[in-house]
Amino acid sequence: MYINSFIFGPMISMGAPAFSWWESKRLEYNLKFISCLLIAQLLFFLVAISNVGLAEFDIVRRIMGAIVTDVIFLLALNIIYFAWPIVELVIFRKINIIFRKYMYALLNILNLIIVIGALLIVFLSKL
Repeated sequence: MYINSFIFGPMISMGAPAFSWWESKRLEYNLKFISCLLIAQLLFFLVAISNVGLAEFDIVRRIMGAIVTDVIFLLALNIIYFAWPIVELVIFRKINIIFRKYMYALLNILNLIIVIGALLIVFLSKL
């Protein structure tokens, strides 16, 4: 049940114009994306500490690198996110509700793939 609500979210006001609907979902999407990035960065942080050891680990450089990487990912994904209403208006005007539902779900599935990829790296680094 929770994974379904994470992926699709509340699908309200589906009849709204494209830009206003996608903009209304932007904060929810960004919060989900940031939470997935933080989980992935925490997992990568734990792997780095376990592989190198805390004495040789440069914690400030690691945290600053993670912040810069996350901000770049967030900016890039928001630029891509801005393209969805344009694609909807140009190509999927007739089936906009279906397009919104599945494209929003696809974006959230990509967030989960980030976390799953981080988990795979953690498990593979322990082998």
